[in-house]
Amino acid sequence: MLNYVKSNLVAQEKLIYLGRRSLVEYANPVGLAVMLIVMAGFGVHRLGFNNYSWFALAVAGVCLIQSWLRWKATEFAITSKRLIYKTGILSVATWEMQLSKANKLSLYQSVSGRILNFGTITVSDSGNDSCAFINMDNPVEFRQYYLAATDQQPEQKGT
Repeated sequence: MLNYVKSNLVAQEKLIYLGRRSLVEYANPVGLAVMLIVMAGFGVHRLGFNNYSWFALAVAGVCLIQSWLRWKATEFAITSKRLIYKTGILSVATWEMQLSKANKLSLYQSVSGRILNFGTITVSDSGNDSCAFINMDNPVEFRQYYLAATDQQPEQKGT
């Protein structure tokens, strides 16, 4: 599966940082899948393969595939020219902002987010446009790359 951001860079634009959602977000469906696999294993051990075992394995497979697709479908990126948030595989939705227009970044991490290294970053411009990068893996690193990228932007001089 080709990376959306890398395949849509414009001339003389470089990818600085590419992030994804935290895997912590998928703990519930993956935990359910593991429980179903264990239950199917006990069922096979006691009764042999039956319809319940196959059903449990099928549901576990669906949970794992859905979690992987949702994780793979979301990208948070900083390029040399813009910020990009992309979600979706077949139908894609993107939010983009020129780095020169972004003027505020806020970071929120709960206690569990600090321990497990995930959080929400909100970027806004001087107008009303803003975007929240929710449950992002490694948000402090994203913020560091953002600050470094915006420091390299030429200052706009008033006329």
